[in-house]
Amino acid sequence: MLSSLVKGLNRMPEIIGGVRELGKRHIEYKTTRTDYDKVARALLRTLEEFLGDEFTPEIRQAWIGVYGEIAGTMIEAAEEGNLDH
Repeated sequence: MLSSLVKGLNRMPEIIGGVRELGKRHIEYKTTRTDYDKVARALLRTLEEFLGDEFTPEIRQAWIGVYGEIAGTMIEAAEEGNLDH
């Protein structure tokens, strides 16, 4: 799923609906903000391990931004979805 989201970043307006729906589905999984933070840390560690020296500070910041945008959208949608229940 993350790969699809990354590929769609250059057309975020087109995929935002799907990202929001994904966030709403995460209500059922009892996903918390802390869980998103854990995933962010794991993602960054994995990228650092596999990319090695190619995982520059600029690339790290770009991934933080990408993940933050996606996670923020999902969290917002989930919180709105919780208000509806």
